[in-house]
Amino acid sequence: MTRLSQVITACVVVLTAGVAPVLAAQSCKPVVGNFEAFVVPPGTGHCPSDPGAFCTAGRVWGGIHGNYAESLRFYFLPARARFS
Repeated sequence: MTRLSQVITACVVVLTAGVAPVLAAQSCKPVVGNFEAFVVPPGTGHCPSDPGAFCTAGRVWGGIHGNYAESLRFYFLPARARFS
């Protein structure tokens, strides 16, 4: 995925997340509860062994109950490498 398409995708996600609450039905009620998350080291549990992976897992309780596991891959490049 090119850098431009990543930026466009990120903008669409941010705009969608910002517009969704505005368009929500006025009868919606807020959910009150708790959220707990922790970092899962690469190669442990659901997290791939890729050192660029950033994984979290956790749970929610209160008005909504559940567990989650999420993995994202970030590739950090030095600023000099991005512009060369």
